[in-house]
Amino acid sequence: MAARAPDSHAARRPVNVPQSRRLRRAGFGARGLPGFFSSGARALRRGCAYSSGASAFRHNGPTLETTMAKLSHTKRTIAGIALAGAILSGAIVSAPAQALDPGDAIQTRKAVMASIGAHMNGIKAGLGAKNAKLVAGHAGAIAALAPVLPGLFPKGSGPEAGETRAKAEIWQQWDTFVATTKALQETAVELAEVAEFDDMAMLAAQFGKMARAGCGACHRPFRAPEK
Repeated sequence: MAARAPDSHAARRPVNVPQSRRLRRAGFGARGLPGFFSSGARALRRGCAYSSGASAFRHNGPTLETTMAKLSHTKRTIAGIALAGAILSGAIVSAPAQALDPGDAIQTRKAVMASIGAHMNGIKAGLGAKNAKLVAGHAGAIAALAPVLPGLFPKGSGPEAGETRAKAEIWQQWDTFVATTKALQETAVELAEVAEFDDMAMLAAQFGKMARAGCGACHRPFRAPEK
């Protein structure tokens, strides 16, 4: 009897697929978060070659407004980055009442804010060196940290709990405060996306947007002057 030919599907079935390959298939890059940012920007670059008309991408690069309008998958990206940020923080906090002890919260949020500040300086360094990949890496880190912030401001963690610049307005206008952290996250995601175009003018414009909508919009009403 003739030997049965192996099933074609079984023959093509991958065996022992490396974890890194499985992660890439799931939408993660080899190093984690950067994989969230790549697919949409690559699609935009492909679209540039075929665009025409008044709103088309030109050889000298698209406007920031046009690019942001085209980044339709950014909202889907945010959910994954928010989860990653929560995992990095060690716990998922859904409301201020479930967060840390007030004294511990003050110390923890100071460390997180210092980290965000360091990443902001890293973005500035990347812009100065015209290194879009460096900008994207620091922007991705900020996007991962931003959703952790609300859980680091439990009720009772104002000046009455220790040395802090957090103002009472944070808890009086909680929804507005949380909205500023979401704005920081969203604009950081957009900055990482724009970095795919390797256009320093666009990156500088988006960085300015992030600094205004994410940092300034929070610090002005909710952070007391440094003593």
